[in-house]
Amino acid sequence: MDGYTCCGTEGVLLMEQTFNAVKLGTLKWIGDGFGVGAIEFLPTNGNVAGNFDFNIPTDFQGHILSLENTIIGYEFDANGTTNDYHSNIEKLTANIIDYLRTL
Repeated sequence: MDGYTCCGTEGVLLMEQTFNAVKLGTLKWIGDGFGVGAIEFLPTNGNVAGNFDFNIPTDFQGHILSLENTIIGYEFDANGTTNDYHSNIEKLTANIIDYLRTL
């Protein structure tokens, strides 16, 4: 991990290798590890990178899709107010469900 910095794109690569994951989405204006908005954790029963954290079981055969804390305001009911981005939330949710059906 020499030269590693959390604030560069190499931080995302290291996260992907450490947890056998794939970054699926980021916040448009943040390209580093702090802008990851959606991650898929892949099966660990296949090939894993040399940086993989072997404290994690290597017999996991599923997929985990995670929306991270950078996706702020994922609310269907915005506390009784109108959410101008409600259609985006519906589209994101539909895309996630459609993607999971392909696995």
